[in-house]
Amino acid sequence: MNDLVMTMSGERLVMHYLRDNGKDIVQLSSPGGAQRAFREYIMRCSMNPKCKIIFTSATFGDFYYGNIFGLDINTVVMKDTRNTNAKMTIHPDTMRISTHDYWREEGHANKLRIIEEVKKYADKYPNVRFMCMKIEVAKNLKRWMDKEGYKINIDYYRSTKTLGVSCDDRRLVCVGAPVTAINAFDGVATTYEESQKMRTNANHAAFWQAISRVKDPSGIEESNVYCIGIREDEIRMMCKWGINRTVEMKGVKCLGVKVDRFKEEDGIEPPNIEKILHRRIERTIAKNGEMTRTMIMKKLRLSSGEVVEGLDKLVENGKVFSKISDKKRSPVVYFHSENSIKINAATDSDNVCR
Repeated sequence: MNDLVMTMSGERLVMHYLRDNGKDIVQLSSPGGAQRAFREYIMRCSMNPKCKIIFTSATFGDFYYGNIFGLDINTVVMKDTRNTNAKMTIHPDTMRISTHDYWREEGHANKLRIIEEVKKYADKYPNVRFMCMKIEVAKNLKRWMDKEGYKINIDYYRSTKTLGVSCDDRRLVCVGAPVTAINAFDGVATTYEESQKMRTNANHAAFWQAISRVKDPSGIEESNVYCIGIREDEIRMMCKWGINRTVEMKGVKCLGVKVDRFKEEDGIEPPNIEKILHRRIERTIAKNGEMTRTMIMKKLRLSSGEVVEGLDKLVENGKVFSKISDKKRSPVVYFHSENSIKINAATDSDNVCR
């Protein structure tokens, strides 16, 4: 229905060619058609002097919505009053995967790694949902895992299970970030830059909508999103939302995301995103036993500030403990929770499957 309204309401039509996963696709689009139809509807409603219109979205993108309404608008951010984002933690990967890792059956480096990571999460969290880049990728991953003897709970971004529906699960595994064909929005955009911004915003919105399904709406239960093939920097961009969101593009690549934060209420607080640096420090301590701050700095070639920040966070989360050593000069040493008599303070459910 949306496509029909857009096509019938526009002033001109654009026939648009796409090639996706080896398939030829021809789309009929109308630049500005959907906005024109929506604006006409809004203007008819606003003829009633008592009419008040509230337009809500969890993912306002890089777009001036005044063009849709045809009138002045007041923009506000509804606060996360139950702190649902604060109860969510996202665990990044150290590498990025793309759709090419699914289509090339010969010579690609990531297939075996993807399969092994999926096995780890499937074994650790039975029936956990695996979120794939798109439906074609989901089918391919399912075929891989069937051959391994794994019947996994598989889904994909933009499916009916990821948009505005409730979910009892509190864990999710994202296998790659959402993807869209490079020229997917060329038919409705007026410039190449606008097309890429629309594509990027759509992908970011799909990620935010999908991971939001596993948040506890009451803000009581912890939720965790584990990522395979999604790096920390990309996650931080996809989780930044607020008033006047803008994406900085260089060709097809998103360099950064900005939102207005002149006032406290202008930005939406993101979930907790685990820092890869903190994970490296934790792993190093777990592997080497008791370590001083200086030893960690030398081992990982980090600055004092980086190590102090990481240790403070790990101690706060109960992953690492500290004590005064009985060695000469009594230095402070840090040791992993698994080697501590306080091992019960570290919950297995919060550990990343590494």
